[in-house]
Amino acid sequence: MSSEQVLQALPEQVRNEQIRLIYKQMPIILIGSFVAAVALVGLTWDKVSQQALILWAFLFVGLAAARGVLARAYWANNAETYSNILPWGPLFFVGAGLAGCLWGAATVVFFMPDEPEYVLLLVSLYAGLVSASAASSGAYMPAFYYFAIPATVPLSYRLIADGREIYLVMGLLTLFYLGICFIFVRTYHRNTLMLIRTQLENQMLLEQVRAEKQSAERSQRVAEQAMVEKNRFLAAASHDLRQPLHALGLFIGALRREVPAPQMHLIDSI
Repeated sequence: MSSEQVLQALPEQVRNEQIRLIYKQMPIILIGSFVAAVALVGLTWDKVSQQALILWAFLFVGLAAARGVLARAYWANNAETYSNILPWGPLFFVGAGLAGCLWGAATVVFFMPDEPEYVLLLVSLYAGLVSASAASSGAYMPAFYYFAIPATVPLSYRLIADGREIYLVMGLLTLFYLGICFIFVRTYHRNTLMLIRTQLENQMLLEQVRAEKQSAERSQRVAEQAMVEKNRFLAAASHDLRQPLHALGLFIGALRREVPAPQMHLIDSI
């Protein structure tokens, strides 16, 4: 592979590696979201409409199952070969975006401003979800954006819109925390890109060295075979030349007995 071909192939391989990393974190994402959903349902079961809560839980479980099936399909079809059977990146983004919208809707539907302890716990729960998303999806920034923005902005809006000073501060702090996470994810994303590029470049260099070594070994085998053929040819030619030379010596010996003495110098010259 030429250097130009390497440069053209590298961005696609980097993107594929980023997608592989976020799909690798899918089990952790689903387990963490499930634990948070159980906590939310348990906290609000006797405080909000159970029908709305059951509907939200049903949508959450359905989405989590669909994302689990998607991850299973990815590893079955794409993990090793990077085949483009499906648009794995956009499908992951859709799932992350829908999950973020579900969590954002939960903050609006199940928000109870008259119970500060519950609100504080809800904010802590969402901070944990955003932090987990930053750590698990930061290798590919869009994956984090698609979840964190729709999940956090409605909560911040609901807190600010309440108007009470404590909730106003909490809403602004939530947005501030989201911004801090953006900076963290951006740095994490940049470092991951550098690491992936370095690994791929080293892998390509290793493959190039291996190919050159194999080419040199093939050239050495060809040279050795040529040497064997040359020696075989020289041995055959030497054998074929010795026979007529030996016969010529016999003929000269016989001729020596027939030629008169004055012409013997010609026989000696021959």
